[in-house]
Amino acid sequence: MIPGEGESPGAAGRPRVFVSAGDPSGDVHGALVAQAVKAKQPGAWFYGLCGPAMRRAGVAQMADSGGFSAIGVASALPKIPKLYALFASLKRHLRANPPDLVLLIDFPAFNMRLLDYVHALGLPVLYYFPPASWRRKPSRPAERVARMATRVATPFEWSARVIGELGGSAEWVGHPVLDRYADRPSEARARGLLSVPLTADPVAILPGSRPQEIRYILPLLLAALEKASETVPDVMPLVSCGPHADRDLLERAVASVAPGAVITEDTVSLLSASRAALTKSGTITLDAAACGVPMVATYAGSWLDRLQYHLFAKGRIKFIAAPNILLDREVVPERFARNGTPEHLAEAIAPLVRDGEARDRQRAELAEAVKLLGSTGATDRVADMVLDMTA
Repeated sequence: MIPGEGESPGAAGRPRVFVSAGDPSGDVHGALVAQAVKAKQPGAWFYGLCGPAMRRAGVAQMADSGGFSAIGVASALPKIPKLYALFASLKRHLRANPPDLVLLIDFPAFNMRLLDYVHALGLPVLYYFPPASWRRKPSRPAERVARMATRVATPFEWSARVIGELGGSAEWVGHPVLDRYADRPSEARARGLLSVPLTADPVAILPGSRPQEIRYILPLLLAALEKASETVPDVMPLVSCGPHADRDLLERAVASVAPGAVITEDTVSLLSASRAALTKSGTITLDAAACGVPMVATYAGSWLDRLQYHLFAKGRIKFIAAPNILLDREVVPERFARNGTPEHLAEAIAPLVRDGEARDRQRAELAEAVKLLGSTGATDRVADMVLDMTA
């Protein structure tokens, strides 16, 4: 039974919040919000679609969203039947047991359809990390969110402005990545936590947590760092193992290329200890930016993913690294597709490991991008919105 099922809304001061997040970053953001709300109102119930981070935060799991997210046709197609069945089940549950609030976090492929349904039911909706929030101009997703979400919590100032101009109710809450790294350890402390020798130049390897990312991106990043060691001989790989990642699969991939690498789930210490980073594209590049870590971004996938890119995305995607999107210029070198070989990545990362003009310039530009994320306290602001909407 779902916690709170059968109770009247807000019974005994226990607001029931249904939450839906389908990717690792959304799961982390949701966990932080649930913890912050419960700290202010201990009786609050959170339940819904979540992964390990929200489970640890006390969110009751209706379905494990750990394997929901996908990039590319090849990884998405097998998930569709399960997601359709889940959606049908959720519709029945939400109609029979309406929560006090629906909290949607990113995951637009699923959550936008859910938004349509809960809006039709008349349920209050808070959309956190709305789709298309990167865009500075109105878009169809922004129009739908403005029309159907009761309130919107967005990490970007321009996103709040766009949704407001479209008639929605949006608040710029800032980005929670700033909260996560606000109290990070010093470089010396982080090196000690990860047992990094003083003579080493540690480089963060950030492949992502999806199986296809571990299969295609991780070997590419490790091969690039091995190539870079010809120029910077003391480089040492620190490999991130995300909470959703198959650790056995990741460890086997690392052992075959870089048996001396450090593997850790402590991304905060990993980035705090690193001189530079080789990373997949996406929001993880914001994590590196928040820590002032110079980086090179890439992406890789199956032959079907590459075909999809060439047919539908080539020429349409301007940037793949978040700092570049924020600043609308290439601050972080992007090396993918034809330019995404180990040699290309190695050539780009080598100047960023050691002190010099390239490293200093990118760190200054990353600081410029981070300023656009607002101030710390994003999670508390969203928690206050949840409490206000369930009062």
